[in-house]
Amino acid sequence: MFARSIRVASLVFVLALIAIGCHTVPLGDPEKSVSDAKLAGFWMSQKADKSGMLVHITVYDKHTYVITAYGFSENGDVVKADGKYVTKAWETKVADMDVMTFEIIDPDFQASAGKEAAAKYSYYRIRKLDGSIEMTALNTDFLKDTKTPQELEKKIADNVNNPELFKGSDSMIFKSAAERMDEVKKILKAFEPPK
Repeated sequence: MFARSIRVASLVFVLALIAIGCHTVPLGDPEKSVSDAKLAGFWMSQKADKSGMLVHITVYDKHTYVITAYGFSENGDVVKADGKYVTKAWETKVADMDVMTFEIIDPDFQASAGKEAAAKYSYYRIRKLDGSIEMTALNTDFLKDTKTPQELEKKIADNVNNPELFKGSDSMIFKSAAERMDEVKKILKAFEPPK
C-alpha cells in the first residue's frame, strides 16, 4: 500500500509539471550541448511555507545531465515526501540566454501519462551564480504553436525581452546543499519505503 501511495504522489507531482507547462518539442540538440561539472551535486530551494525542492544533478556525459527532483514539505521536524521525478537535461544558448531543457524520463510518468506522455519537455532560463542557480520557467503556453526545435528556438530568440515568455513564472533560487548534508539525508529518508 505504501509503495502505491508513493507512486501516486510521484505521479501527481509529475502531472503537476505538465499542468504548469510541458511541450512536445525539445529545444536545441543535446549532442551539441556541453555539461558543466560545477553543477554536479545537491541543490535546494525552499519557500517560507517550508515546502521545497531538493535537486540532485548528475553529469551523465560531456553533453547532458540526469536530474532527480524531490518535492518535500516540512512540519516541525517531520519531512513529508511530495513527489519525485527524473529528467534528462541539457543547456542551449538562445539569444545570449542560457536555457536548460528538461525531458521527463521518469518511468512512472511514461507508464501513466497516456496521451500526455509526448508533452515531456520544459525549459528554464538558468543563471549560474556564486553557490546558487536561478531558474525561471519559460511559458510553454506561449510556445505551444511551435512544431520543430528550429521554430521553438526562433520564437524564444525573437521574444527574449517579451514578458509573455516568462508569464506566470516565479524564479526559483537553488543553493548548493554541499554544506547541508544532514538536511539532505533527512529529506531523502522521507522517500524511503518503511522498514
